[in-house]
Amino acid sequence: MIKKRIEVLDSLRGIASLQVVISHVLSAIPFLFLVLFKHKNEEFLTKDFWYYIRNSPLHFMWNGSGAVIVFFVLSGFVLSLPYFGKSSNNYKIYFVKRLVRLYLPCFAIITLAIICADLFYSSAKLNSYSDWLHVIWSQPFTSEYLTKVYLLNAYYNNIDSVLWTLPIEIQLSLILPFFLYFFRKLNFAFSIATVLVYIIFYHSLVKFKVIELIPALSVLFYFTFFITGSLICKYKENFIGFFDGISSIQYWLLFCLAIVLYTTEYSLWWLPTNLSMILTKIPVDYYYWLSASLLMGFTLSKRFESFLSSTPLLWMGKISFSLYLTHMVVIALVACILPSAINAYIVIGIGLLVSFIFAPFYYKFIEVPSLNVAKKLSGYL
Repeated sequence: MIKKRIEVLDSLRGIASLQVVISHVLSAIPFLFLVLFKHKNEEFLTKDFWYYIRNSPLHFMWNGSGAVIVFFVLSGFVLSLPYFGKSSNNYKIYFVKRLVRLYLPCFAIITLAIICADLFYSSAKLNSYSDWLHVIWSQPFTSEYLTKVYLLNAYYNNIDSVLWTLPIEIQLSLILPFFLYFFRKLNFAFSIATVLVYIIFYHSLVKFKVIELIPALSVLFYFTFFITGSLICKYKENFIGFFDGISSIQYWLLFCLAIVLYTTEYSLWWLPTNLSMILTKIPVDYYYWLSASLLMGFTLSKRFESFLSSTPLLWMGKISFSLYLTHMVVIALVACILPSAINAYIVIGIGLLVSFIFAPFYYKFIEVPSLNVAKKLSGYL
């Protein structure tokens, strides 16, 4: 039963990936970007229909930033399973499998993006979309730039904006085992305290300007989310027991809280100004972090099991990484190829449809072979 519930985490990953895609699709249209993403404190519109749609829990459906935090918490959970179970955890094997499994699909989409840009890029066509979309492929691909891109150390909006999360994913997943070596020996109280102390530690680095001196350390901000996933993994039985044991009213109140936390930046416009200002002093990613932790609990609990075990959601989870990597390139390509006379909404809609058609092929012919290569290489070790 527990194994089956853990499998539904793929569905949560699929939902998060879908949120990123919807976020990008809506952002591509200037009008929709204006009415659905502008911050509540920016006075540019009256409180019309779009104001209340944007500043509501409905923002959950297109909160791509929150989805990224969900990805990191999920990674921390899944990567920690061997350290709190019976599986082997040889670091050399882990290192090779993780690096190859993540890097090869990135290498492939970067190469595909370069080819598409070289053959089909049209600045005139992309300029009719939002700033967010028309910057893609807009700068020359110099050898210096491409070297940085292939090393996952570049400005990614010019080639595929979603790639910014991959260096973080690779770096932190490779240092996570060293943390887990000590973390798995701690009791519950010290485990909780470790996560909280880590947050204080990171912000101490910021306060004393260590991050400014060593910018590479800024990646440590996201490690909070990885070790939270590890914490949930370590006490998953207790975590599942809590969510399965509370009453229905408590369960759904917690679910509403998770949605509000996930959309805090937009859904709390009705609060008094003084209280709102206090809440906005906390980095919004920490609200996503708390929400992601709760969403993990709902995903692992029995109440959501049948829904998250549905074939469409499990399929979405299976192709989620491929969809995440490729949708921007596909949408930009479609926008460049189709005639300018076609309505922008139709073009982006076609791009969305083609993204869902292309992602399963990318999964089958790029992601799965990458997994197989990773397994074979680790097998030699």
